[in-house]
Amino acid sequence: THVTFRHLLNHRSGLPAWRPYYKDILQIERHGGRINFLGSPGAKAHVYQAIQRERLEAPPGTRALYTNLGFMLLGAVIEEVSGMGLDRFCHERIFRPLGLRATGFDLSLLRTRRLEPVTEMIAPTERCPWRKKLLCGEVHDDNAYAMGGVSGHAGLFASAKDLDTLLCRLKDCYHNRSQMIPQRIIRQFW
Repeated sequence: THVTFRHLLNHRSGLPAWRPYYKDILQIERHGGRINFLGSPGAKAHVYQAIQRERLEAPPGTRALYTNLGFMLLGAVIEEVSGMGLDRFCHERIFRPLGLRATGFDLSLLRTRRLEPVTEMIAPTERCPWRKKLLCGEVHDDNAYAMGGVSGHAGLFASAKDLDTLLCRLKDCYHNRSQMIPQRIIRQFW
């Protein structure tokens, strides 16, 4: 049985919930002679290959288990099909058309709009033991960070205003007042 997009979207792929791929990436960088591997395209490719080698914990479609790995793969598919990075795809096809000005994977964009200091606008999420700092405005998820901060499962930041804009548009799709996402699809997901 093959894993389908529907399986990935419904968390019924059979993939494990999580794996600490970031530890492999750190090992490769520290002891494998790959300087600046952390956060590189090579690190991202390493994670995608590792996910594809994972043994399924259940046959696809038989068990619901929230899994980051499935959404990481969905991000990879978007990159492959679109020919652009997930961050660029989301910016060009979702954020900009919706007027979401404070949404993105890279909060350095906020700095270029002179909304400094960013740390006063964003709540810190944790003191990361291996990054040895308080995380504020950067992805909390270790695997997403190791992949360069952009992944299908984590790393997206938004303001409350932008979230309201997005949710209002999704509600309009649900009531067939917008065609951004066809009504039948949004109703099925909700």
